[in-house]
Amino acid sequence: MIDLAEYYRIGKYVEKNTKKASEIYIGLIKQNNTEVLLYMGKCFEVGRTVRQSDSRALQLYYEAASRNNSAAIVELANIYRSGRCSVVKNNRKCIVLLEKAVHLNNSTAMYELGMIYFRGLDPVEADQKMACSLFERGAKMGEVESLVALGDFYLTGIVVDKNILAAEGFYRKANTRGCSKGLIQLAEYYRTGYLVELNERKSIEIYQELANCGNKECLLKLGACYLEDSPEKAAEIFQNLVHDGYHIAGKYLAKCYQFGIGVPVDLKKADALLFNYRITTLVN
Repeated sequence: MIDLAEYYRIGKYVEKNTKKASEIYIGLIKQNNTEVLLYMGKCFEVGRTVRQSDSRALQLYYEAASRNNSAAIVELANIYRSGRCSVVKNNRKCIVLLEKAVHLNNSTAMYELGMIYFRGLDPVEADQKMACSLFERGAKMGEVESLVALGDFYLTGIVVDKNILAAEGFYRKANTRGCSKGLIQLAEYYRTGYLVELNERKSIEIYQELANCGNKECLLKLGACYLEDSPEKAAEIFQNLVHDGYHIAGKYLAKCYQFGIGVPVDLKKADALLFNYRITTLVN
């Protein structure tokens, strides 16, 4: 029924009818389904299909949380940490709620509480061993941010013995779940020699691997790696990215045309690319 309400709200498969969507949502609330209560709490918080109401949103979050919906408990924790929904910020309440969600095996809570222990948040002092323990629990459940954080621990040797292969393993697990930032970071470290031994070949291999999976950011970085030794290849990569609408590559391609890197000097093309890049940046 939530899907049907959403279809009415956005006009997908049926004629758009926000009033009908609202009626369905309100009816679902009466069923006391915790997922519905959580969803409708978010609707009331932002005013989606219903009149915006912080108090109503909080009521629904609390109703879902009282039935041990761990996602609702995490939502409340974030509210008290940020001061959303007109509540007074309260770190202690945030931490207590996250601890409850962790007890209910919520992997997101494990990561968020882990970050609190990693950095410290009054009244909790920084405790990196506790943070690592929470990240390990989250990682075992496949929580991507915990996988990346655990990879960072092994890469830097914080709390655990430094192990670059183990770090890469955690980054790769996160990548299989749609989070590539750990691997991108590792590739950059190999390129610069930060925290790991300088290894440009390894850096290129990782960028190429991710680029082959459609990651345009990595394809751009791959092009940058080729600028010195294979300028024609670099320019070709930038041209393909610009053609595919990845406008940030225009800045790199403009430099190629400006200085004749991999392509003949063409200042008009360079100026046009820079102009398009700047316009796109301003619009976005």
